[in-house]
Amino acid sequence: MSFENPQKRYCLQCGAEVLPGANFCSVCAAPVRASGTRTGAFPPVDQDETAVMPPVAATDQENAAQAVADLDDTSFFEEEDQRPLAPRPALYNKPTVRKANKRPVVWIVVLIICLLFALGAAGLFVYNTYNLYNNEPQVSSTPQAQKSADSASKEAADKALKEAKEKAEGSIGALENLSDEEKAEFTTKVEKATSAAAVQRVVQEAEQKDTAAKKAAEEEAKAAETIGSEAASGAAGQASGSASSATASANVLASLQASYDSCAGFDKRISARAYDFNINCLKPNLATRQSYASKAQALRSEIANFKAQVNGLAVASSSPYYTDWTNMCALAADLYQRIDVICRCWDISVSYGSNPAPYRAQIMQPLYDEVGPDGKNNKYKLHYDSLYPKARPQAR
Repeated sequence: MSFENPQKRYCLQCGAEVLPGANFCSVCAAPVRASGTRTGAFPPVDQDETAVMPPVAATDQENAAQAVADLDDTSFFEEEDQRPLAPRPALYNKPTVRKANKRPVVWIVVLIICLLFALGAAGLFVYNTYNLYNNEPQVSSTPQAQKSADSASKEAADKALKEAKEKAEGSIGALENLSDEEKAEFTTKVEKATSAAAVQRVVQEAEQKDTAAKKAAEEEAKAAETIGSEAASGAAGQASGSASSATASANVLASLQASYDSCAGFDKRISARAYDFNINCLKPNLATRQSYASKAQALRSEIANFKAQVNGLAVASSSPYYTDWTNMCALAADLYQRIDVICRCWDISVSYGSNPAPYRAQIMQPLYDEVGPDGKNNKYKLHYDSLYPKARPQAR
């Protein structure tokens, strides 16, 4: 009997059979050393050699079976299996691929989001600040709500106009120093007025004219008394005439200079009332607007009295201070017109109740009507600024 008995080798790491001539395990790729193999129970035999086996006795068969059983016994490798495993060859080590670091990208995205939030907050702050300083109240975007508000405002304005007209007719009729023609003229103006503010202006004009007529009558009576007194005095009056004339001229000069100084103060106060109007004329708070309107009206009354005092000086055309007096009258008139237009705008603003914003054009219309040649400033303001520096009265 002849057979081949090649040497068998087994991997020390996984226990798999190693192919003949291989240097690494085909299962786990561990290196195979000559000292790390295990063989069968029979000695190696060259492949080219053959042997004739003698008859095997029963005892030998038992020994052979025991040898095969030993090959299957895993305890045979316990000692070698406890040895440290050899490292895998570089051939079987997978290359480590370094993953891209994504953290910088994440931080850039977070930074962009933060910048967008900051820009949004800054824009909201600027928007709120603009509304605060320009006093643009928010108007309801609902058409029905806007229509209801407009209707209520119109009804209130119509009611105020009707009451003002009734009151104005009685006030004009009570004036004693106006002729019937003048009263009829003012009554016609009242009937044509389209707002309570316009009616109030007509009444004020009538009252001022009545006051001027009353004062003129008093001055005429006083002048008549003076003429009679002078005629009775005769030569004594002529002797003291020159001294009285000098005293009167000095008094006129002092009055004109005091009036000139008062103009500067009124000019500053009018500028302050104009600033109040620009800031508050469209605010929804009616009480606030009424308060500022009252301040402007009080100043208008004060300037009206000042204007009447200047006109009441009645400097004669032969006086050396006649030109100074006419300049002062012009300055006083400019001051009155400037504050009067502000009061008229306030009256319109107040007439629209708590929702004046939609009526900005109507509120500003009196100002637009009195714009000067430069297309920007009030024409009375321009005239005042050009006349005031050269209108100071000087002794003559």
